[in-house]
Amino acid sequence: MDAGTDEAVALTSPMLGEADLTALIDGDLRRACLYLETLDRRTLGALAPPLTVPQYHALVALARIPRQGVGELAVQLLCAKANASGIAERLVTLGLVERASDAADARRVLLSLTPVGTRVLTHAAAARIAALERLLAPVGAAGGATIAQAVHDLAALLAHGCADSLDGSR
Repeated sequence: MDAGTDEAVALTSPMLGEADLTALIDGDLRRACLYLETLDRRTLGALAPPLTVPQYHALVALARIPRQGVGELAVQLLCAKANASGIAERLVTLGLVERASDAADARRVLLSLTPVGTRVLTHAAAARIAALERLLAPVGAAGGATIAQAVHDLAALLAHGCADSLDGSR
């Protein structure tokens, strides 16, 4: 019996208490996040131009909500405003993001994707999806659907449980 099968048996054991199950979930989630981060670093780092994971997330955030300030970007990236500013600066230097004054408030600077940034994001997103498809291929469509639903449900639970700390008020 391999380690994966041993874990599957352990997860269905009637002797497994709620705290034990929570600890197993926590460990598996942390491992999954580390593996996904590694996959992203490899995939995004191989692009031209190479992107860091935070840069990719910033491009995604700017595609979802165009023309946002650094403070709003920081909320989207779940980081400090200073970190978001540094990420934005590097993306501006790469020509992927542009700054513009807010017409309603000249003191405010808004960030937007450039056409090159949009193309790079499209290419990066496709590369990430292709890498995930290769990894998930062994589970097939039915297994993929089960994983997708479980991840969706987990993300909703985490978003609900963390909503008060994700409002940027840190």
